[in-house]
Amino acid sequence: MDPRSDPVRPPLEPTYKNRGVIDRLHDVTTYGSRSGLYLSPQPVHNAGSRRRVDFLHSTLQFSFSTLTLTMRTFSIIGAVALSLGCIATANPLDAQVFLSTSDPSQAPLAPSKGVTYSNCGLPTDPIQIESVEVTPNPPKPGGEITVKVNARATEVIEDGAYAHVTVKLGLIKLLTKEFDLCEEARKAELSVQCPVQPGHYTVEHKVTLPKEVPRAKFTVDVLGYTVDDDDLMCLKLVADFIPHPF
Repeated sequence: MDPRSDPVRPPLEPTYKNRGVIDRLHDVTTYGSRSGLYLSPQPVHNAGSRRRVDFLHSTLQFSFSTLTLTMRTFSIIGAVALSLGCIATANPLDAQVFLSTSDPSQAPLAPSKGVTYSNCGLPTDPIQIESVEVTPNPPKPGGEITVKVNARATEVIEDGAYAHVTVKLGLIKLLTKEFDLCEEARKAELSVQCPVQPGHYTVEHKVTLPKEVPRAKFTVDVLGYTVDDDDLMCLKLVADFIPHPF
């Protein structure tokens, strides 16, 4: 049966337009369901279209991996202050962690700007991120990275805290998801679980990056809330994997 005719998965109009990366995607149909985003490749008639489809597939694969990484990472933050998230509460420049990754097959190009985590929260937020370490630096596609977060909970964080995570490619919204932070902390088998008492916490988590990282600039926005829908934290991630000339 054509999945686009499935009443549980109503068809959506394609929203991917040229933002300097993709010009048109008539050869890909997107449709959604409660369980996520689906792609239905259509016949591709030329090399240009094939490259666009391959790029889209690679981009979405990376986006899902980024979403998983963000989910686990920010659930750690939630569980850290509760029980990820990667910034300090200093000024905007000091509150950033820079990573870089390069494609050795494209020499001579300078490494990409990599990944930046920044804190967009308020001093009154129940979760205060004090520091974050990401190793190895720079990370390698297909390799494992370790994220170490030092955070402080200023009040008791009850079960039911959650976060809205949005992954975008330029102005194009690729994925939007809501996660239960305490549930993700349990899945990750963290040593600190909800409810979390006020205090300082340090948590480490390992994540494997996808083997292919698209040459594009992604942003990940995370808005955290308590079980009572009050502000919990705000985090922003920018992943720039576009190599730059010397």
